[in-house]
Amino acid sequence: MTFHVEPLPVLTKRPEVLGAILVLTGVLLTAVMDSIASTALSIGRLDMLGDIHATTDEFATFDIAFVAAKVTSFLVAPLFVAARGPTPCLRAGAVALLLASAAMTFSVDIAWIDACRMVQGFAGGTVLVAGQTLLFFRFPSRQQPIVQALLALGSVMAPTTVTPALQGWLVDTCRGTGYS
Repeated sequence: MTFHVEPLPVLTKRPEVLGAILVLTGVLLTAVMDSIASTALSIGRLDMLGDIHATTDEFATFDIAFVAAKVTSFLVAPLFVAARGPTPCLRAGAVALLLASAAMTFSVDIAWIDACRMVQGFAGGTVLVAGQTLLFFRFPSRQQPIVQALLALGSVMAPTTVTPALQGWLVDTCRGTGYS
């Protein structure tokens, strides 16, 4: 008499589960990166005004450029996602967001900062659209409520809670060190 032991379904699907967790983590990290970029100028505004020799109206153009580019991206990103797929769009958006954020820190030219903010806005909108699309494709419908709730934590709650705390800490830490 021979016994045949069936493998446990959980053990055979571990690579899929690990892949899904990595995708979810990547999308959440890019959403948090977008939230940090979206609120980056709100906390250090007074410190930055003197550094770049800008008026408050000129400084407001940074946020206007960001919001206009992000709204435009929400309209255009679905076309990119449909043409190329969500994963390449998410990668491109994350790289563009990171490069624009880094490039913005190396300039005091108002036009350059405006251009960087436009790239940040467009890349941030693309990241959010592509990331949510990827999560819809990757996870079954029964898991969507928790997956979308986690995405909302990264894209909605981070700008209102984590980001200001992080930026306040950065402003307090850098004050007096020559970096502010």
